[in-house]
Amino acid sequence: MPQEAILDFFVHGFQKVPDFDTSTALQVPIKSPEATTKGGFPIYNPPDDLDDVADPTFICKYPDYRKEDGWVSCNTNGNRTCWLKNTKTGQTYDIGTNYEIDGPKGVVREYYLELSESTRNPDGAGDVYVQLFNGSFPGPRLQARWGDEIRITINNTLVKTASEPGNGTTVHWHGFRQWKTGQMDGVNAVTQCPIAPGETFTYVFNATQYGTSWYHSHYSLQGVRYLMRIINGAADTTFVFSVDNHSFWVISTDFVSITPYYTNKIVVGIGQRYNIIVAGEPTIPSEDVNFWIRTSPATNCTAFNPGPLDKGCKPKDLSFRQPDGRTGILRYSSNTDFPTTNQQEDITLDCIDETYYPDVQTLSPVVKWNVSETRQALPDFHLDFMKINGTPYYPCKKNTSHFYLVQSHSMWLNFSDPPLLNPTQDFAKRPWLTVIDSGDAEEDAWFQLNIISGASKPKNPSRPHPIPKKPSAAYFPGQHPIHLHGHDFAVLDQCVPDNDQECDIAQANLTLHNPPR
Repeated sequence: MPQEAILDFFVHGFQKVPDFDTSTALQVPIKSPEATTKGGFPIYNPPDDLDDVADPTFICKYPDYRKEDGWVSCNTNGNRTCWLKNTKTGQTYDIGTNYEIDGPKGVVREYYLELSESTRNPDGAGDVYVQLFNGSFPGPRLQARWGDEIRITINNTLVKTASEPGNGTTVHWHGFRQWKTGQMDGVNAVTQCPIAPGETFTYVFNATQYGTSWYHSHYSLQGVRYLMRIINGAADTTFVFSVDNHSFWVISTDFVSITPYYTNKIVVGIGQRYNIIVAGEPTIPSEDVNFWIRTSPATNCTAFNPGPLDKGCKPKDLSFRQPDGRTGILRYSSNTDFPTTNQQEDITLDCIDETYYPDVQTLSPVVKWNVSETRQALPDFHLDFMKINGTPYYPCKKNTSHFYLVQSHSMWLNFSDPPLLNPTQDFAKRPWLTVIDSGDAEEDAWFQLNIISGASKPKNPSRPHPIPKKPSAAYFPGQHPIHLHGHDFAVLDQCVPDNDQECDIAQANLTLHNPPR
């Protein structure tokens, strides 16, 4: 079971943030939410005055931005998009501030996480071996303000015996840009060696972005809008998120604030994060007081265990592959009965990304990018999936292994020979690496990368194989996206080939003005 950490990076006065009944859950040493037993979940209200600290252990002011210098909070009930303003100079930090080049200076925020191993029943299918942060699954919530310096110490206490060496580990802060702190990205054999059992490592980086990566539910909802935070922590499944009889506003994706748009479902890819606002009132009238929250696997984008196989290595019961998508309950009363609601008829489980509609501004970033007409072309990037000693699609033998292919080669990691520690070696010996050579490109030049997935093989057998040198490659029934550590990137176009459509990169209709990212 993968280790998980929870991060919240937000700005002064941007939202109501649920707190635990003791603020020590947010500071050093961290106490997990499960350890808090008394009281409920009071709402944290950011102070109106920069010198007013409502919670002395969670420092929410910016010491370098004093009232005597003209700095005040500009966040009000009528305007949640402005956070800090200087009444003398007119300078502001708000939702339109280009966080790529500017941001406030905060405070040092320190956390301590101890990694251990135990057994838990995280998905209701029985106890399994898991790795825990501070004894909890998922790990405890971490918070910081925009502009803070974050220091997180990891203590690896995974079992180490005479016969078992224990597990080394690193922690990757998914989606965080790590501007000028790439060595803190937490990628095994790339940015650092694993943290050995019995050893500690402290990650230090700056909160140059703001957003959230966690989801939680609320009670007593009537007539109030609530922020829900959604993250897909799966390794090989895309999910469709919805709430029966409800629609919601989507306000940000992956640390990028967007123009809000209204929908009744979102397709959440692997590692993807969404912030949505749900009004505490059904959009479809109903006599029910409880409603199912659903995270359903998207069709053809899942790799759940197919269940018992017949002699021909085929699933005996295809329905076994799809787990129950009912994963939460939205309650409007103290009634603890299970909901009787059904998923809305117009909600499909198609594995199609959230569509970018510039006319109605879906997935339209608030801080706009305009991609240059002139771009540096990079070699096409091929992704695929293969199995060894097994049949395509599902392995029949328990000892069947599988691995991802990048540029037609497996991504084996040699911890004694990390790639970034040996940059002068011949890259021909590392064919899975794509070198982005800026050459004579100007500063801040744009690079265009075409990503081609073997999973998008056309149904028509007369079409050429996406990876000609690997015609026996087995196609993985899940989707695993790609993101560039330490970078934001713009999605200019995408295409899925089928019997009626071919994908010609030369004919792509690229969105260059404020594309989604």
